[in-house]
Amino acid sequence: YRKHIRFDILYRKLQRTAQLFIEIFFAILTNIILLIILIPTIKYASWSYKIKASVLKIPYTYLILCFPIFIVLLFIHNSVWIYYYILEILGKKVPSMENPPWQ
Repeated sequence: YRKHIRFDILYRKLQRTAQLFIEIFFAILTNIILLIILIPTIKYASWSYKIKASVLKIPYTYLILCFPIFIVLLFIHNSVWIYYYILEILGKKVPSMENPPWQ
């Protein structure tokens, strides 16, 4: 309970470079986990062409194919953020991010 708040307080006290290294570490860890999950998901999606959805009467492949697509998109998203973090560590200009509408 509230451990994320304690970590956030510790995280905010770190220098920006240390924060970026933490972000890179967790983004790479997430990408590794996504790649591990992707392989069985693709195997399952390719196997499921034999099964049809009872209501829609379409092959499950089309329904289950959403999961590997989602995993690939998450992997790309994390990779882009890793690239931005590395650019910021190297002191190069990072593309501006969209500001929240309430600020």
